[in-house]
Amino acid sequence: MPQMTIQDLGSIGELVAAIATIATLAYLAIQIRQNTHTVRAAATTAHIESVSVFSRLLGQSQELSDLYFAGLSAKDSLNESQERQFQMLMSGFLLAIQQAYLLDEEGIVHPEIRAYHSGTVDWLVLQPGFSPFWAAWRETFPPNFRGYIDAKLK
Repeated sequence: MPQMTIQDLGSIGELVAAIATIATLAYLAIQIRQNTHTVRAAATTAHIESVSVFSRLLGQSQELSDLYFAGLSAKDSLNESQERQFQMLMSGFLLAIQQAYLLDEEGIVHPEIRAYHSGTVDWLVLQPGFSPFWAAWRETFPPNFRGYIDAKLK
């Protein structure tokens, strides 16, 4: 049996290192994929909860529900206090939609959430009371989100 030289041992060491590197990269890829899935699930769950809070708020209070829909229909029956309350309701709801929009830009939110909010925004912009709200609050939102809503309004 021939003797192994230091060069032979070095070659074997390089092969073992290469195999270990490939195994490590495969392990890391699996971990990243699992982490991405976990982050997406957590972001989606948190977002759904934020929208659910808004829906529960309207569903549990006839007064707030009436105010919300009266504001969207641009009824002149809202007094100054009710108008401020409507604007706060709308800004809270749009913050939830903005959250989904920003998560979607990062590729984190589930595509069905994006589709839900796109449909919601399509409906909102058709409501007579949305345009006055947006004109008053537009600048409080980030530029990309403003562009998204502006494009829906056109």
